[in-house]
Amino acid sequence: MKRFFLFSLSILLMASCSKDEPLAMLPQIQNEADQSSRIEHTILIEPTVSVGCGACPLGHHEIDLIEDSLENVTHMSHYLYGPLYHDYSSYLMEKINKTIYTPIGHVNRRHEEGSVVYYPINSFSGLVGNEISESTNVGLEVTSNQSETHLELNIEVFSEEELSSPNLMLTVILVEKSVTGIGPGYDQRNYGNSDPDHPYFGQGNNIQGFEHTNVIRHVLSAYEGDAIDVSEMITTWNESISLTELTESPTAYRVIAFVSESSDIVMPIINAVEFDIQ
Repeated sequence: MKRFFLFSLSILLMASCSKDEPLAMLPQIQNEADQSSRIEHTILIEPTVSVGCGACPLGHHEIDLIEDSLENVTHMSHYLYGPLYHDYSSYLMEKINKTIYTPIGHVNRRHEEGSVVYYPINSFSGLVGNEISESTNVGLEVTSNQSETHLELNIEVFSEEELSSPNLMLTVILVEKSVTGIGPGYDQRNYGNSDPDHPYFGQGNNIQGFEHTNVIRHVLSAYEGDAIDVSEMITTWNESISLTELTESPTAYRVIAFVSESSDIVMPIINAVEFDIQ
């Protein structure tokens, strides 16, 4: 098994933008989106980050700009160690089997030359543009019910047409929307503290109370996903989680779910959905 080496890409700081500067690519992305399908196409960004990575605040900022400018884009953060870590991230990295840097990530687990590619985070706006301009024939819809003891999730997976590959997998993950804390596991290293053009200028070399977003907390499906039968054009997945397993109020969490083809390797995401627990 290949080892995973962690490096900080301080070169990304050269691509920084001011805190309120919009990404120039985004208006073009929005105009190019395919409006012909009735199924919403949601793009999933998965950054690989760590609190000890001084270039990572810039990556978080890039994703914030994209999500603020575009609908139907969400993210799920893979932290490499500490209280923000979940072993699903190790499972995914080992299965992709590539050297991992921070901050990098992937968009819809996009493939090149037959395998998932990790990209520098400053390239995400262009990658999102490539993905969002494509339509999808698989949709997802999430509902939830809550009792005094359990949170129940129901996910419908449906299609408007016969699928060329009926062997699909549904992965369902519960993320904590916002995590802040003080101490070694939460304070975010910041290379931009002395750079007036950096979005985190003057906030310290280690930012206390940094907001870590969409942190993986529970994987409700199998790690490789649960097989779903779409032969009837629509299928329903359901699962419940005990409220005692949640360290915060249910409203602190959101569901990230996505569909991909069944395979021995990590496959591109066909469609995703996010759902805030009410």
